[in-house]
Amino acid sequence: MATKSTVIDLVAEMSKPEYLHPELREFVERVPFGPKGTFWLQHPLCVGPLANGLGHCAALNRMYEERKMALAEARSERDWLSFVSLHEGPYRLNAFAAVAAELSDTEYWQLLGGVIDDAEVLYRGRDVLAHLLRANRPQRQAMMDEASQKEFAALPDELIIYRGYDDQAGAEGWAWTLSLEKAQWFAKRWRFLPGRGEPMVVSGVVMKSDVIAYLNGRQEKTIIVNPVVVKVEAKTAVGGNGVQGVAAKGGVK
Repeated sequence: MATKSTVIDLVAEMSKPEYLHPELREFVERVPFGPKGTFWLQHPLCVGPLANGLGHCAALNRMYEERKMALAEARSERDWLSFVSLHEGPYRLNAFAAVAAELSDTEYWQLLGGVIDDAEVLYRGRDVLAHLLRANRPQRQAMMDEASQKEFAALPDELIIYRGYDDQAGAEGWAWTLSLEKAQWFAKRWRFLPGRGEPMVVSGVVMKSDVIAYLNGRQEKTIIVNPVVVKVEAKTAVGGNGVQGVAAKGGVK
């Protein structure tokens, strides 16, 4: 356990003037929120604000170097779970795709299921996701843990599912939910950011036999399904008290 003195020393080290690592500089973006001129680092291994400009980046530089070393070690030891997990959330699908050929069939589906279940945003990488889900590999049921398999087995043959979104590009995708409440949450979660669209929920019907997987590790009741087999029932705006006009029988990742 770190002592008070070591924590103070660490904070002091992180506060030293230090320019952003050269390998990170092309990944700096201006963000659409916060004070004018706010920048954010968006690198596959390191994401964070540049609150004090490019000259006080010791913490981010240290994180980057440590993760690079850990990534090399994970690859050498064929520890694919660690390899993927060392990447920041938005980049884990691509990290998985980069090592997919190294995985056994069971490893492939287990790890892919975990990546999807843990993801905050999936629709921006839906082309990669679609490719990965269409893999001609057996053992696809390994995407679901034992608890999720039991829950899925108890579901009816026809399912009402939902997606919540505030960007038209997110209206279609492979990850839905059985929970209307969770879809509402997905629709409204970025509402504090400028430039977001109107929060919406789309509801649809799908046959259980068409579902690829049911993931509930985060209690989000996620249904993974090809959107072309979903029969859309309604698209409804989310008001302050939730969705009006959508049956609650059942977001967007």
